[in-house]
This record gives sequence, C-alpha cells and structure tokens, in this order.
Amino acid sequence: MIKVVVTGVESTGKTVLAQSIGGYYKCQMVEEYARTYLQVTKGQYTQSDLVTILNRQMANEAVAIKTDPNLVVCDTGPYVIKVWSTFKYNTVDPKILQTIQNYEADLFILPDYKGIPYEEDPLRENPNDREILFEMYLKEMVNQDVPFLIVSGDFENRLWQVKRAVDWLVDRS
Repeated sequence: MIKVVVTGVESTGKTVLAQSIGGYYKCQMVEEYARTYLQVTKGQYTQSDLVTILNRQMANEAVAIKTDPNLVVCDTGPYVIKVWSTFKYNTVDPKILQTIQNYEADLFILPDYKGIPYEEDPLRENPNDREILFEMYLKEMVNQDVPFLIVSGDFENRLWQVKRAVDWLVDRS
C-alpha cells in the first residue's frame, strides 16, 4: 500500500494537486476534512476543535485505505494540524503529537508557496504568513525524518514532479 500526503501552506494548490493525482492514478483521494468542518461552523473553531478535525481526517483516511489498498492520496494530514496549532495557539495537544508519532506515509508532497498567488477564501486565515508557515512545514518534514518532496513551478510542472515520484514508489512496490 502506498500513501501520498499533500501537506503545507494554504492556497498553494494542495487540493487541486491531490485531486489531480487521485484522478491520474484512479485511486482513493481523501479530502481535507477541516474545510468541511469549517464550512459547517462558518470558519469558527477553537484549539480543541483541531483534535476533532484530526480524528475525522484519520478516520476518513482509514476508510480510503480499506477501499483501495494499493494507492491512497490524502489532501492534508496531521502535520497541518500540528503546524496550525503551533502557529495559532503556541501549543499542540498531546493527542495530535501522538497521532504524528504513529503516522506513516510513503511520501509527503510540500508545495512551495512562491509563484502561487494567494486566493482569498473565507476559510483561509493567513495571506501574509506563507513564508513563515512554509518554513514551519519544512522544519517538520526534516525533523520528523519523513520522505518528502518540495514541488515548485507552475501547476503542470508540480504535477509532473509528483507523478515521477509516485511512479518511482509504484515501481518499487
């Protein structure tokens, strides 16, 4: 089973990239549950809601893995919750840290924010902090010693980079 997780800063094309990968490989794509949650709450949440969001994201991921045991693409994962909690609240719930400690993926995709204009969205919060947030994600990937790929350039170039990496994983399995 191969799991690819698209993670990182808001408004960098994560969802479109995850959907494109899922469509290209005709595999399960786990949507970002936080967006669904925030649509219901009209963008309102507290730090404790982050654990609720994470738990549902992990449950949705587990269902996708059972449905397609070959390849699953996730539009976000637990690192998004950790980075966001750290950035917004300066603390991280131990449940989030425990999830990360036990979380495995074959590849994390980290889209670069440079060259991608910020798109306003009522559920997004930080148009001016993308560089700081990107560095936080990068630090997480390096410190957790997980396999990751930074993708950059226009969308077609990013998709090509991801396809090469996923093809390599598929060929190895």
